[in-house]
Amino acid sequence: MFAGMSPTSVLFVCTQRGGRARIAELYATALSGSGLSVASACFEPGSVCGLPARVMKDIGLNFPSDPVANIFQQFRSRQTFDYVVAMCDQSGAELCELFRRNVDAMYSRNSRVLLWDVGGFSSIDGSEDERVEQAKRLRDRIGGLVEDFLAEIGVTVVETV
Repeated sequence: MFAGMSPTSVLFVCTQRGGRARIAELYATALSGSGLSVASACFEPGSVCGLPARVMKDIGLNFPSDPVANIFQQFRSRQTFDYVVAMCDQSGAELCELFRRNVDAMYSRNSRVLLWDVGGFSSIDGSEDERVEQAKRLRDRIGGLVEDFLAEIGVTVVETV
């Protein structure tokens, strides 16, 4: 990065309360050091369930207790982003597509929009042990996608998680 240049900015978004987006934000921040400016947002403001926090704590990353900003709060902040990564699954596909079509108006005409097919924590069911295992797999999938994304945009990974 050249002196005076701001770091690449990334907004991770998910269709529910923000668990997936916050996990991606935590991974990207931990892996990139100061190489990125990272934020997260969601479509449905509210508290994130305990599974995302629990599985992130298992790998040494603290999941903040404050709610993830909703996409309109991020829009009102007038912050622009180089990349907007939307994490959706079949249940949120229509909403995600509507969001994708409006990213230019909301964040920047120059934002590159990526869509990741990633299921949500709210769809996890089973016994407590089964739920935790499914949540760990989801966490690891998001972590892998973030690592691949960082490599794709040329951000050097400074730490492994």
